Amino acid sequence: MKTTRALFPLTQALGCGALMALAQEAAPQALLASAEPTVFREVTAKLDAGGSLYAYLSTDQFLGNLSEKVGALREFVLSLPDLGVEERQRVDHAFAAIQNLARRSGVEGVSGIGFSGIALEKGFYRTRVVAQRAAGAEGYLWQWFGTKPHPLAALDILPADTAWAGFGDLDLKAVWDAFLRLADDAQLAPLAEGLRELSSNIRQASGRSLEEHLSSYGGELGIALTLDARRKFSFEADGLELQDLPEPALLIALKVRDDTLYDWLDAAISQNPQSTSGRTDTARWRSLNVPAPVPFAVRPTVARVGEYLLVALNDQLIERADQVRSGKQPGLKSSAEWQRLAKGLPAEGNSFSFVSARFGETLLQVQQAVLRQAAAQSGGPVPDFAGLQKVFGWSTTAASYAVGWTDATGSQVVSQGTQEPAAVLVSSAVVAPTAVMAGMLLPALSKARERAQQINCMNHLKQIALGMHIYANDHDDTLPNDFAALKPYLGDDARILVCPLDTAKQGLRLSWDDVAAGRTSYEFLKPGLKMADESNPAQTVIVRCRLHPQAAFLDGHVEREAR
Repeated sequence: MKTTRALFPLTQALGCGALMALAQEAAPQALLASAEPTVFREVTAKLDAGGSLYAYLSTDQFLGNLSEKVGALREFVLSLPDLGVEERQRVDHAFAAIQNLARRSGVEGVSGIGFSGIALEKGFYRTRVVAQRAAGAEGYLWQWFGTKPHPLAALDILPADTAWAGFGDLDLKAVWDAFLRLADDAQLAPLAEGLRELSSNIRQASGRSLEEHLSSYGGELGIALTLDARRKFSFEADGLELQDLPEPALLIALKVRDDTLYDWLDAAISQNPQSTSGRTDTARWRSLNVPAPVPFAVRPTVARVGEYLLVALNDQLIERADQVRSGKQPGLKSSAEWQRLAKGLPAEGNSFSFVSARFGETLLQVQQAVLRQAAAQSGGPVPDFAGLQKVFGWSTTAASYAVGWTDATGSQVVSQGTQEPAAVLVSSAVVAPTAVMAGMLLPALSKARERAQQINCMNHLKQIALGMHIYANDHDDTLPNDFAALKPYLGDDARILVCPLDTAKQGLRLSWDDVAAGRTSYEFLKPGLKMADESNPAQTVIVRCRLHPQAAFLDGHVEREAR
């Protein structure tokens, strides 16, 4: 009662209508219903709300009738004047191919996409990407990359020191058939003939057609990189120094139904006398010894291990993969890093990818070595690439594990890792346009640098020619016998005899002892020449650059030569 009496004067003062308006403003507003159908609820139900990234985009409006839009564009282009008969035919066939691809690709069946990112703990994030499939949608997108999740068996062959891996379902036979159909439908005779000729050549080489080989393929392929920290190597070439890097090895895997592919490759490699073979109770392989200018083993090897045909950098990696599969050696799934990244993620899918923090650490080490080399050549400071990564929110040692799958409702990818998803998305929006602009500017900058190097080289030649003239004045009008005799006339810094384009010598403290040993960028053509003996000094070349097409002449001028 006291509350009612207290409100009564307020009601009289404001009026009933005003009070009702205040009440309506204080009440939560109901969500608007879209006048056009969307799959907002279906997509967002699969996303993780409450994190740093949450986005939905309805794609049905611009993808739902993509093939019709391509058809309309086709009609517009064909209606343009001044198109010849042959040109019109080529345009018509090209648009027909694009229209058929749009219709059969399944892209028109994507009705909405969504993204989300959320922190599971400090510095550890989960990211989801969802592509919703319209009811009844068919096409390559929903067929080539798997139709339903399955156990990720490829994880069982990856060694514990795997630093990067990517595996996924891909129906190569369906891809091949689609290319043939596309070429035939669009009346692209050269393409169709080329594809069929390829299949015929493979039959002649192996006794089986490409289609038969693809039929033996099991629908999954992948690639992995291992970094063995137990085996270190160093590398030095052209000023680039890499120290104590983990030994790398590459593995390519194809799931197969039988031995068709392996038997063909084994028979072909065995004809080489440098080949060797090996086997265990669960694997067999064929290796080829190849000399390579790298400080680690390079023996290309093809193997049959379980359900997979493996191609590896060396047979050691094949043996390790076999031991992991047979349980004799711990694999990637036993590592603490993978277990943390994979915790809570699906055990089944159609694809997976893995990036270890060790991959980023090694890559950063290589990047820093390359930047140090570039700085040494230019004489400038070493760029702080790691600092640039921090500015844009990129982790220098990012680690992640992702699983993707396709089902009747669409496709999803969920990943967990140390890279903040919103920072990556926002920085990409900034960096991508910048990278495009840089790509457009680089050719111009490169030409400007080349021009500057050429001008500096010409200045070097002019100073060398001047030094020779002064020497000749002091030595009975005779040129010196070598560059080393010019030291009193060119100064203590011998780098005047290094062309700016000579990256092997650029920035070096070249001594006159090095000059005496012939370490120069320039070629002395007239040692000991008596200047009075030359009737046409303007046509007599005395010094030529080994890198630029330009030279110094006996009369002292410098010009470009036609080589």
